[in-house]
Amino acid sequence: MNVRRGCETFGAIRESKAEFTPIGVMLGLVLMALTIGAHTAKQQLVHSPGARVSKKKREMMSESTSHGDGED
Repeated sequence: MNVRRGCETFGAIRESKAEFTPIGVMLGLVLMALTIGAHTAKQQLVHSPGARVSKKKREMMSESTSHGDGED
């Protein structure tokens, strides 16, 4: 009889955990989307030819360079 009662308790625990499965899946998908978005933004900034990420490269660039906005 005690073995059966233990199985019933385990079943109740499993059901209560299964209740939160959709929430866990949703949080996992949101976390994955945020990770992909952050990685994409980082890649765009690092590999953009117009962006200066390194401080050393920013110091070497003169302030009088044209930015291509059409004004001289």
